[in-house]
Amino acid sequence: EHTLVVCDVEGGEQELLDPISIPALSQADILVELHDFIIPGISDVIRQRFATTHRITEIAARPRQLSDWPSSLSIPIAYRRTALSEYRPGGMRWFWMIAND
Repeated sequence: EHTLVVCDVEGGEQELLDPISIPALSQADILVELHDFIIPGISDVIRQRFATTHRITEIAARPRQLSDWPSSLSIPIAYRRTALSEYRPGGMRWFWMIAND
């Protein structure tokens, strides 16, 4: 049995992703959105916490385009633009962290 943690907690990564407090995280695969604009330096903290137990791949967020909208959903373009934008600052990223075997 293997555990996958998907974590998007708007700045709560520091409290929730702590392998000292929650040792099972050391063996779980983790996908986490990092919120450095809320907690400056949180990406570095998370990378350090899991550097010895996980292979970490950084995934840079990119702005969504109108072409990302599913063709099966037909709504006016103005609403599509709003739905596709999270109104976040630039530089958002995710870590895909795969536990070492």
